[in-house]
Amino acid sequence: MKPGETIAIETIDASGGQLHTDAGLDDLKALDLGTVNPVTGPVFVDGAQPGDAIAITFLDFHASGWGWTANIPGYFPKAVLG
Repeated sequence: MKPGETIAIETIDASGGQLHTDAGLDDLKALDLGTVNPVTGPVFVDGAQPGDAIAITFLDFHASGWGWTANIPGYFPKAVLG
């Protein structure tokens, strides 16, 4: 995208859609942790370089109306560990 350009982004939940408003214990037990990723993007800004600071403005936001969180003993994404 070009600096100053307005874009729209549709995000998904960190489970990649595996969990939903009707999800139950069986869905949680079947959760594929290999596809869990809380990141949406990347968004590339023309001319931006690693280490640059950029400012963004959210013009609108529509929440899904539900969410989930988990504390899973022994689970820590390899991407975070490096």
